[in-house]
Amino acid sequence: MPWRQIRPYVSHYAYGQRDAPPEGWSERRVWVTDLQGPRVGPDNPFRYGDHLRLRTSPLWQAARLSPEFRSWAEDHENPDVRFQAWEMSNVRGEPAFGLIYRFLNDGFRGPITPERREMGYGMYAVGIMADCVLVTSRENHAFSSVVDILEGRDPETQRPLATPPQGPIPDEDEEILGNLSL
Repeated sequence: MPWRQIRPYVSHYAYGQRDAPPEGWSERRVWVTDLQGPRVGPDNPFRYGDHLRLRTSPLWQAARLSPEFRSWAEDHENPDVRFQAWEMSNVRGEPAFGLIYRFLNDGFRGPITPERREMGYGMYAVGIMADCVLVTSRENHAFSSVVDILEGRDPETQRPLATPPQGPIPDEDEEILGNLSL
């Protein structure tokens, strides 16, 4: 699945509660890279996530994850750690802007982030970006949530995300910015 068209999650499961906007649901085309290892066996086409590729992903390394979750997810000897993972980027070869981690079992119960955000009942996917970690029920929900945040929308309500107000520019920065226009 190298190229994938992603649209807001609510457009898939709105059940009539949310009508499509007049211009239709927005879509974003992204390049998706599997972080899966080799096949489980010669007769089984299924592949689990590759722990080494996960550990070397720049997004995984920089993510605000709890030490408990990070050490559990990176434990390649633990048979309970079964996952699938995908990286998302705008084009092939560019650095990824999103990483989706999907549990294939219920092996981990504990905090995902240092703020103690936990996996709830029925939650099996984690969306990881440079500045946030999302916990969702399914991987397609995580894909959509990452794209919604990039587009400046709240993943659940589709309203614009609140942007923190910019304070006054410090004098030294204003002087440097003024020199840029010369």
